Amino acid sequence: SLPAGSVSDTADLSGVTADAGGTIVFELFASPDCDGDAIFTSDEIAVDGPDTYGPVTTTVDNAGSYYWIATYTGDDNNDGVAGECGDEGETSVVTPASPVISTVAVATDPTVPTTSVQDTATLTGLSANATGSVTFRIYSNSTCTTLVATLGPVAIGTVTGGTATVFSGAYTGITAAGDYFFVASYSGDGNNNAVAGRCGDANEVVHTGALVIVKAVSPVAGNGVVVEFGDTLTYTLTVNATGTLSQPNVVVNDYIPGYDPARPTSGKTTYVAGSATCIGAGTCTVTGPDASHQLTWSLGTMAGGTSRQVTFKVTIDDVTGAAGETVAVDILNAGAVKSDLVPKTPSNQVVTPVSKVLPVKISKPPVVVLPHTGLALPVGTAVGVAMALLGLGLLLMAAGRRRSWLPRG
Repeated sequence: SLPAGSVSDTADLSGVTADAGGTIVFELFASPDCDGDAIFTSDEIAVDGPDTYGPVTTTVDNAGSYYWIATYTGDDNNDGVAGECGDEGETSVVTPASPVISTVAVATDPTVPTTSVQDTATLTGLSANATGSVTFRIYSNSTCTTLVATLGPVAIGTVTGGTATVFSGAYTGITAAGDYFFVASYSGDGNNNAVAGRCGDANEVVHTGALVIVKAVSPVAGNGVVVEFGDTLTYTLTVNATGTLSQPNVVVNDYIPGYDPARPTSGKTTYVAGSATCIGAGTCTVTGPDASHQLTWSLGTMAGGTSRQVTFKVTIDDVTGAAGETVAVDILNAGAVKSDLVPKTPSNQVVTPVSKVLPVKISKPPVVVLPHTGLALPVGTAVGVAMALLGLGLLLMAAGRRRSWLPRG
């Protein structure tokens, strides 16, 4: 069989004299009627009486049936003789090669949605002139019944020493995290049998995933809940490692609201010392706030399909302004997560509206006592002015009466 393609023949010479000489030549033909030139002709083999001569061996490149004819030249005492095309026992059947396929699938970028996956198939045991192609199929379930994509067919290209390596090319259409299963199949050709991998073969499963971070705040302003300056806000960040990909060195970062360079309009807050912690079991190292007012939680490795939570608290800083002014601010905050596999990924932004009317300072006016009346009135009031005028009128009237009582002189 191929790829060796080795064929051989022997000849039993009988019915000749004990001292028969001459030579025997073997010829090999590719057609069943032995037309045309032989594809192989052996060297002359000297005859020394009746015996079995050979074997002679050669190799062929293609599968199929090959036909031998052995010819004895004879000598002075023995007639020459030759076999006929298709004689019994004079056909060599060469079967196609049965190559072996091995594959290695990898995710050059395992993170969704930028995932890039690919497969490499290595065919061994091919005939030297092998042709054909490899088709790569990607499935999203372990029984390989849900087809995601077909890559190829890709020609096998050059065969060296019976081996060809075929690359699927990158596939970037994966949108959901999880395991993906490759199956590669070789088409075969006239000299090589078809062969395919199996679902779940070693090295044919790639793991994909993502890190998703969601932020929440408590209390949530609205629906009858009023958040005021000086209140305490509790922030909780939930990190999910989606899919089946383990995420090494997961790190969560968050700024104290009011100090995030990306949110310069946020109202200011003050960190509640010691409030930054992790919720639940697992590796957790908290650092900060640092000079930039940023907190960091180091969570170690997260297995695919797991989640972690971190939390911290702040108080809302009071504000100043003109008397009677209504001051409204939004406390803006969003965190972020990253790992060795996933670049920095932001959370949603949470907004806490806070407002108040700044108080008006009222000063009590001084009290004066009107002359001759004994009335104590606040200066500057309308009533005070009116009463002052009334007091002045009464004073003039009294003075007029006294003048009228004086004796004429």
